[in-house]
Amino acid sequence: MGKLKALPPLLAPLKPHIGPVDRFSSERERHQRRWTEQPWRAWYGTADWKRLRKAVFDRDRWRCQMTGKLCVQKHPGPYSPVAHHKTPHKGNHELFWDIDNIQTVSKAWHDGEGQAGEAGTKPYTMYPKWLKASLVPLTIICGPPCSGKSSYVAKHKAEYDLVIDLDVIAVELGAPSLHNWDRDAFLAPAIRKRNDMLGNLSRYKNHNHAWFIATAAKRSQREWWQRMLEPEDIIILKVTADECARRAQQDSERNADATYIAAREWWMNYKEN
Repeated sequence: MGKLKALPPLLAPLKPHIGPVDRFSSERERHQRRWTEQPWRAWYGTADWKRLRKAVFDRDRWRCQMTGKLCVQKHPGPYSPVAHHKTPHKGNHELFWDIDNIQTVSKAWHDGEGQAGEAGTKPYTMYPKWLKASLVPLTIICGPPCSGKSSYVAKHKAEYDLVIDLDVIAVELGAPSLHNWDRDAFLAPAIRKRNDMLGNLSRYKNHNHAWFIATAAKRSQREWWQRMLEPEDIIILKVTADECARRAQQDSERNADATYIAAREWWMNYKEN
Protein backbone atom coordinates (compact mmCIF):
# COMPACT_ATOMS: atom_id res chain seq x y z
CA MET A 1 0.00 0.00 0.00
CA GLY A 2 1.27 3.48 -0.80
CA LYS A 3 1.76 6.09 1.80
CA LEU A 4 -1.37 7.81 3.00
CA LYS A 5 -1.49 11.50 2.33
CA ALA A 6 -1.64 13.89 5.20
CA LEU A 7 -5.25 14.54 6.11
CA PRO A 8 -6.70 18.02 6.54
CA PRO A 9 -7.67 18.93 10.10
CA LEU A 10 -11.30 18.30 10.98
CA LEU A 11 -11.58 21.47 13.05
CA ALA A 12 -10.70 25.02 12.16
CA PRO A 13 -7.61 26.39 13.93
CA LEU A 14 -8.38 27.87 17.31
CA LYS A 15 -7.83 31.57 17.82
CA PRO A 16 -4.74 32.38 19.87
CA HIS A 17 -5.36 32.47 23.59
CA ILE A 18 -4.95 35.85 25.21
CA GLY A 19 -1.36 36.15 26.34
CA PRO A 20 0.80 33.52 27.98
CA VAL A 21 0.70 35.35 31.30
CA ASP A 22 -2.66 33.83 32.27
CA ARG A 23 -1.47 30.35 31.35
CA PHE A 24 1.74 30.70 33.34
CA SER A 25 -0.21 32.10 36.26
CA SER A 26 -2.58 29.13 36.33
CA GLU A 27 0.38 26.72 36.08
CA ARG A 28 2.05 28.44 39.02
CA GLU A 29 -1.15 28.26 41.06
CA ARG A 30 -1.55 24.55 40.24
CA HIS A 31 2.04 23.87 41.26
CA GLN A 32 1.64 25.75 44.53
CA ARG A 33 -1.61 23.92 45.29
CA ARG A 34 0.10 20.53 44.80
CA TRP A 35 2.80 21.46 47.27
CA THR A 36 0.22 22.68 49.79
CA GLU A 37 -1.90 19.54 49.48
CA GLN A 38 1.11 17.19 49.32
CA PRO A 39 3.76 18.57 51.70
CA TRP A 40 5.83 15.41 51.33
CA ARG A 41 6.99 16.73 47.95
CA ALA A 42 9.44 18.89 49.89
CA TRP A 43 11.29 15.69 50.92
CA TYR A 44 12.65 15.41 47.39
CA GLY A 45 14.55 18.66 47.87
CA THR A 46 16.39 17.67 51.05
CA ALA A 47 20.05 16.75 51.39
CA ASP A 48 19.00 13.44 52.99
CA TRP A 49 17.07 12.48 49.86
CA LYS A 50 19.96 13.40 47.59
CA ARG A 51 22.31 11.21 49.64
CA LEU A 52 19.81 8.32 49.62
CA ARG A 53 19.26 8.70 45.89
CA LYS A 54 23.01 8.57 45.21
CA ALA A 55 23.34 5.50 47.45
CA VAL A 56 20.62 3.74 45.41
CA PHE A 57 22.37 4.56 42.12
CA ASP A 58 25.72 3.31 43.44
CA ARG A 59 24.13 0.12 44.81
CA ASP A 60 22.47 -0.59 41.45
CA ARG A 61 25.66 0.38 39.57
CA TRP A 62 23.76 3.08 37.68
CA ARG A 63 21.81 0.47 35.75
CA CYS A 64 18.03 0.48 35.17
CA GLN A 65 16.62 -2.39 37.20
CA MET A 66 13.70 -2.83 34.78
CA THR A 67 15.47 -2.76 31.40
CA GLY A 68 19.12 -3.46 32.25
CA LYS A 69 20.30 -0.32 30.42
CA LEU A 70 22.99 1.93 31.87
CA CYS A 71 21.68 5.28 33.12
CA VAL A 72 24.59 7.54 32.24
CA GLN A 73 22.85 10.50 30.61
CA LYS A 74 22.17 13.80 32.29
CA HIS A 75 18.60 14.80 33.12
CA PRO A 76 16.27 14.98 31.18
CA GLY A 77 17.81 12.41 28.82
CA PRO A 78 15.82 9.17 28.40
CA TYR A 79 18.70 7.22 29.99
CA SER A 80 19.26 9.54 32.92
CA PRO A 81 18.79 7.82 36.32
CA VAL A 82 15.63 8.11 38.43
CA ALA A 83 15.21 6.84 42.00
CA HIS A 84 11.87 5.04 41.72
CA HIS A 85 9.78 3.83 44.66
CA LYS A 86 8.75 0.25 43.92
CA THR A 87 5.71 0.59 46.22
CA PRO A 88 4.26 4.12 45.79
CA HIS A 89 4.74 5.89 49.12
CA LYS A 90 1.82 8.36 48.81
CA GLY A 91 3.28 10.37 51.68
CA ASN A 92 4.10 7.39 53.91
CA HIS A 93 7.36 8.32 55.69
CA GLU A 94 8.67 4.76 56.08
CA LEU A 95 8.03 3.79 52.46
CA PHE A 96 9.59 7.02 51.20
CA TRP A 97 12.89 6.59 53.09
CA ASP A 98 13.21 2.80 52.84
CA ILE A 99 16.21 2.17 50.56
CA ASP A 100 14.94 -1.35 49.85
CA ASN A 101 11.78 0.23 48.40
CA ILE A 102 13.80 2.33 45.93
CA GLN A 103 15.45 1.21 42.72
CA THR A 104 17.30 2.81 39.83
CA VAL A 105 15.31 3.13 36.61
CA SER A 106 15.82 5.12 33.43
CA LYS A 107 13.78 8.26 32.92
CA ALA A 108 12.30 6.67 29.78
CA TRP A 109 10.99 3.70 31.77
CA HIS A 110 9.85 5.88 34.68
CA ASP A 111 7.91 8.32 32.48
CA GLY A 112 6.30 5.50 30.51
CA GLU A 113 5.75 2.11 32.09
CA GLY A 114 6.49 3.21 35.66
CA GLN A 115 3.87 5.93 35.64
CA ALA A 116 1.39 3.58 34.00
CA GLY A 117 1.90 1.08 36.81
CA GLU A 118 1.28 3.71 39.48
CA ALA A 119 -1.83 4.83 37.61
CA GLY A 120 -3.22 1.32 37.41
CA THR A 121 -6.70 2.37 38.46
CA LYS A 122 -6.99 5.20 35.94
CA PRO A 123 -9.42 4.77 33.04
CA TYR A 124 -7.89 3.90 29.69
CA THR A 125 -8.78 4.85 26.14
CA MET A 126 -8.21 3.00 22.89
CA TYR A 127 -7.64 6.33 21.10
CA PRO A 128 -5.72 8.75 23.35
CA LYS A 129 -6.26 12.31 22.17
CA TRP A 130 -2.98 13.53 23.69
CA LEU A 131 -0.77 11.68 21.20
CA LYS A 132 1.60 13.70 19.04
CA ALA A 133 3.49 13.04 15.83
CA SER A 134 6.19 10.41 16.14
CA LEU A 135 9.81 11.55 16.09
CA VAL A 136 10.76 7.97 15.23
CA PRO A 137 10.07 6.76 11.67
CA LEU A 138 6.89 4.73 12.15
CA THR A 139 5.04 2.07 10.19
CA ILE A 140 1.54 0.97 11.19
CA ILE A 141 0.46 -2.56 10.22
CA CYS A 142 -3.29 -3.25 9.98
CA GLY A 143 -5.32 -6.33 9.16
CA PRO A 144 -7.73 -8.98 10.46
CA PRO A 145 -6.70 -11.47 13.16
CA CYS A 146 -4.22 -14.12 11.97
CA SER A 147 -3.46 -12.13 8.80
CA GLY A 148 0.27 -12.20 9.56
CA LYS A 149 0.81 -8.74 11.05
CA SER A 150 3.36 -9.94 13.62
CA SER A 151 5.10 -12.13 11.05
CA TYR A 152 5.33 -9.21 8.63
CA VAL A 153 6.96 -7.03 11.29
CA ALA A 154 9.33 -9.81 12.36
CA LYS A 155 10.45 -10.21 8.74
CA HIS A 156 11.01 -6.52 8.02
CA LYS A 157 12.17 -5.00 11.31
CA ALA A 158 15.81 -4.35 12.15
CA GLU A 159 17.48 -5.61 15.32
CA TYR A 160 16.90 -2.55 17.49
CA ASP A 161 13.55 -1.42 16.10
CA LEU A 162 10.68 -0.87 18.52
CA VAL A 163 7.57 -3.05 18.10
CA ILE A 164 4.30 -2.01 19.75
CA ASP A 165 2.01 -5.04 19.82
CA LEU A 166 -0.87 -5.32 22.31
CA ASP A 167 -0.62 -9.13 22.50
CA VAL A 168 3.09 -8.99 23.35
CA ILE A 169 2.43 -6.29 25.94
CA ALA A 170 -0.24 -8.45 27.60
CA VAL A 171 2.22 -11.35 27.85
CA GLU A 172 4.83 -9.03 29.38
CA LEU A 173 2.23 -8.09 31.98
CA GLY A 174 1.62 -11.74 32.88
CA ALA A 175 -0.88 -13.10 30.33
CA PRO A 176 -0.28 -16.82 29.70
CA SER A 177 -0.33 -16.69 25.88
CA LEU A 178 -0.26 -14.28 22.97
CA HIS A 179 -3.76 -14.95 21.69
CA ASN A 180 -5.93 -16.43 24.45
CA TRP A 181 -5.43 -13.88 27.22
CA ASP A 182 -8.11 -12.66 29.60
CA ARG A 183 -9.32 -9.26 28.34
CA ASP A 184 -11.00 -8.47 31.65
CA ALA A 185 -7.74 -8.94 33.53
CA PHE A 186 -5.17 -7.59 31.09
CA LEU A 187 -6.79 -5.27 28.55
CA ALA A 188 -6.79 -2.10 30.68
CA PRO A 189 -3.13 -2.28 31.82
CA ALA A 190 -2.03 -3.41 28.34
CA ILE A 191 -3.77 -0.46 26.66
CA ARG A 192 -2.27 1.94 29.21
CA LYS A 193 1.22 0.59 28.54
CA ARG A 194 0.64 0.67 24.77
CA ASN A 195 -0.50 4.30 25.00
CA ASP A 196 2.62 5.19 26.99
CA MET A 197 4.80 3.57 24.34
CA LEU A 198 2.99 5.48 21.60
CA GLY A 199 3.32 8.70 23.61
CA ASN A 200 7.06 8.17 24.02
CA LEU A 201 7.45 8.16 20.22
CA SER A 202 7.00 11.95 20.31
CA ARG A 203 9.33 12.40 23.31
CA TYR A 204 12.40 10.29 22.55
CA LYS A 205 14.12 9.48 19.28
CA ASN A 206 15.92 6.44 20.67
CA HIS A 207 14.98 3.90 17.97
CA ASN A 208 15.81 3.79 14.27
CA HIS A 209 12.28 2.67 13.41
CA ALA A 210 9.05 1.75 15.17
CA TRP A 211 6.28 -0.67 14.18
CA PHE A 212 2.74 -0.39 15.55
CA ILE A 213 0.38 -3.34 15.08
CA ALA A 214 -3.28 -2.29 14.97
CA THR A 215 -6.46 -3.95 13.72
CA ALA A 216 -7.95 -0.72 12.30
CA ALA A 217 -10.52 -2.14 9.88
CA LYS A 218 -12.38 1.15 9.50
CA ARG A 219 -10.98 3.89 7.31
CA SER A 220 -11.80 6.44 10.03
CA GLN A 221 -9.58 4.53 12.47
CA ARG A 222 -6.63 4.51 10.09
CA GLU A 223 -7.15 8.19 9.37
CA TRP A 224 -7.15 8.89 13.11
CA TRP A 225 -3.80 7.14 13.64
CA GLN A 226 -2.44 8.92 10.56
CA ARG A 227 -3.49 12.30 11.87
CA MET A 228 -2.19 11.77 15.41
CA LEU A 229 1.07 9.88 14.85
CA GLU A 230 1.97 10.93 11.28
CA PRO A 231 3.52 7.55 10.35
CA GLU A 232 5.69 7.09 7.28
CA ASP A 233 3.37 4.38 6.04
CA ILE A 234 0.23 2.42 6.89
CA ILE A 235 0.24 -1.13 5.49
CA ILE A 236 -2.94 -3.20 5.30
CA LEU A 237 -2.72 -6.99 5.09
CA LYS A 238 -5.90 -7.86 3.20
CA VAL A 239 -6.12 -11.57 3.98
CA THR A 240 -9.49 -13.28 3.55
CA ALA A 241 -11.44 -14.63 6.52
CA ASP A 242 -11.12 -18.19 5.12
CA GLU A 243 -7.35 -17.89 4.93
CA CYS A 244 -7.19 -16.40 8.45
CA ALA A 245 -9.16 -19.38 9.75
CA ARG A 246 -6.91 -21.81 7.85
CA ARG A 247 -3.83 -20.27 9.45
CA ALA A 248 -5.48 -20.38 12.87
CA GLN A 249 -6.01 -24.13 12.51
CA GLN A 250 -2.23 -24.52 12.28
CA ASP A 251 -1.66 -22.57 15.51
CA SER A 252 -2.43 -24.51 18.70
CA GLU A 253 -2.96 -21.25 20.63
CA ARG A 254 -5.74 -20.03 18.34
CA ASN A 255 -9.38 -20.96 17.94
CA ALA A 256 -10.10 -21.28 14.21
CA ASP A 257 -13.87 -20.64 14.56
CA ALA A 258 -13.37 -17.54 16.70
CA THR A 259 -10.69 -16.30 14.30
CA TYR A 260 -13.01 -16.76 11.32
CA ILE A 261 -15.82 -14.81 13.03
CA ALA A 262 -13.45 -11.98 14.01
CA ALA A 263 -11.95 -11.85 10.52
CA ARG A 264 -15.42 -11.75 8.94
CA GLU A 265 -16.31 -8.84 11.23
CA TRP A 266 -13.11 -7.07 10.21
CA TRP A 267 -14.05 -7.37 6.53
CA MET A 268 -17.59 -6.14 7.23
CA ASN A 269 -16.06 -2.94 8.69
CA TYR A 270 -13.29 -2.59 6.13
CA LYS A 271 -13.38 0.20 3.59
CA GLU A 272 -10.34 1.13 1.55
CA ASN A 273 -11.51 4.56 0.37
